[in-house]
Amino acid sequence: MNFTGYVYEDKKGNIWTSSETSKTWSLSRYEGKSLNGLHAGSPIVTEVRSNEGMIFGIVESTDGNIWFGTLGGVYRYNGTTVLDFKQH
Repeated sequence: MNFTGYVYEDKKGNIWTSSETSKTWSLSRYEGKSLNGLHAGSPIVTEVRSNEGMIFGIVESTDGNIWFGTLGGVYRYNGTTVLDFKQH
């Protein structure tokens, strides 16, 4: 990882990051339980989205969805799928 742009903690204690490696950006979730010492071993990390341009701004809506912005548009992650809200 060359650069971490944003760090956000959701209401479940998971940590979300946007990071850049070799000019490719990714959105990742670090499982909160694996970070607080209750989990033996390395933190559990899930890469939610990759191969993006710059990812900026991460926020959680009241219904638990994660919203994030990129240079190409706004996206919503509902825990299963990423939906884009690009202007077509």
